[in-house]
Amino acid sequence: MELAEDPYGDHAKATEKLLADLRDAQDRAGRRQANDVAAAQWDLLLASDGNLVGGFFLRWETEGSLRPGFIVEAIALVEEAFDRLRAHERRKTGAPR
Repeated sequence: MELAEDPYGDHAKATEKLLADLRDAQDRAGRRQANDVAAAQWDLLLASDGNLVGGFFLRWETEGSLRPGFIVEAIALVEEAFDRLRAHERRKTGAPR
């Protein structure tokens, strides 16, 4: 995400690989039994019409490059979303926060 000031095409392959890896994690979460909350969190993270990972990368691809201020704000939102997902997983396993 930090590289989104650059033209999307310069990073398209790496971005597509990252999204594929994240979709794989999303798919695994969706297949786990009694994992509805985490699966829903993954859906929000990767929604192309949302304001997290999926929406960010679609916007970068569509616009070609993004403004630094937008990138900083988007990173903060995505970090918070992943922190919440990790916290949920820790609560499920009883691991310390």
